Amino acid sequence: MKTKIGQHDIDFKTRTARKLLLGGDKVKLSVMFRGREITHPEIGRGLLERIIGSLGEIATVERAPMLEGRFMSMIVAPSKSLKAANERPQAEGDGESSGVDEAVANG
Repeated sequence: MKTKIGQHDIDFKTRTARKLLLGGDKVKLSVMFRGREITHPEIGRGLLERIIGSLGEIATVERAPMLEGRFMSMIVAPSKSLKAANERPQAEGDGESSGVDEAVANG
């Protein structure tokens, strides 16, 4: 995304990041600076912090915003409480599905 991004576009990218985080994936958020925009990195940092604020308790910052050339990026991971909640249903489901797989293989 770029520093001059509309509110709807921010909301769309936030929803996509939320889906990925709920799926257990990490997300890299990047802001690209064009031309003289690079002289105002606080605008990009504010944009990234706004997205993190809207993701709330489902995300933890793994790598803080860092300027790399023309890009400012940060990495966000699912929160630990979210990981624990996702692991419980899978562990219960794995026990049932493995029994079905064995019955099919033996049948």
